[in-house]
Amino acid sequence: MIEDLIREARERGFADDVLIQPWRGERFHEDWIVPSAEPRDLMGNRLRMLGDHALGRIAGRRPTTELLYRTSLRGVDLGNVTDLVLHDGSFAFGGARLLGRRKRTYGLSYYSHIALSRSLGRRELRSMLDRLDHCIQVSDFMADRLRDRVGFDHPALVTVHNGVDPSLFSPREGGLNLERNIAWVGKIGANKGPDRVLDALARSAVTDWTLTVVGGSWYAAGDELSPFEQKLRETAAGLRGATRFVGYTERPAIPGILRQQRLFVFPTMLDEAFGLVLLEAMACGLACIASPRGGVPEFARDAVVFVDPKDPDEFGGAIEWLLSDDAAAIELGQKARMRAMEFTTARQYERLRDVLFGRGGLG
Repeated sequence: MIEDLIREARERGFADDVLIQPWRGERFHEDWIVPSAEPRDLMGNRLRMLGDHALGRIAGRRPTTELLYRTSLRGVDLGNVTDLVLHDGSFAFGGARLLGRRKRTYGLSYYSHIALSRSLGRRELRSMLDRLDHCIQVSDFMADRLRDRVGFDHPALVTVHNGVDPSLFSPREGGLNLERNIAWVGKIGANKGPDRVLDALARSAVTDWTLTVVGGSWYAAGDELSPFEQKLRETAAGLRGATRFVGYTERPAIPGILRQQRLFVFPTMLDEAFGLVLLEAMACGLACIASPRGGVPEFARDAVVFVDPKDPDEFGGAIEWLLSDDAAAIELGQKARMRAMEFTTARQYERLRDVLFGRGGLG
């Protein structure tokens, strides 16, 4: 999503830099990156992080997370920055404390697509929010969770939903592929529910399906399989349909894979912050089945079939229906595409600009 937003900004003539460690910038264009000098293991040292959490609770200081931002800002002239947006997952507290000084000349916001660390207590969260102009969450679900944690509706909290590029994620030419093809996309693990898909397919009377599992046990290409994925493959081999494991796949290849499917399944077991891959499948015009968890219902609404993935009969029945009823699958796919068009990257970028700069642009 950050990639898409930066690209959208560049196309409109705005200058952006990404202050990032080189190992985290592999997916960004080289000219977008101002690399930090701190080594990768700074945040990976468990004892150091435990000490950081303890100091945060006791004294409201997290030196390690602050150091992460100090190194990123080496050589950066903040006097030339009009707006600074933090995007560093659960470690944003350090950046907000370091950069949210009272006499700053730049706007300071935090943009997050994941939950803030549970180690942050109420006092730390309120301190962080007080230092920010905006704390941008990708769903009302996420924003409401933070409101619950701080105990009130902090004025910095705002929602800007994720978006999808409809020119990249677009329907198959000629319409929905009516072959009994199903796709699941994600990092392979129990919390994303690929095993629930196999349980559901085992209950289905339809047996001539092909399930494509896109993703791996890790966020990188490689041959190593987790024990969970090994068991998943063994289970799939015993089912009557065909299951293809294509492994970790770079994002540019995903739209082409999705366009060859009839059905997309998103049986997450988590309270998803948003569920971007589901929105991408919807934009491709696929019939979709999903868990009604986290921020998913905010954008999917009635354009997908919601099921409880822990109930294999309910889940399997939904799969069987959409694999057997061509008209229903086509109608649901068209509805999904129309709904996804309400959440395009361009629209969400405009929403983000409105939040950061106010209506009327940068002036």
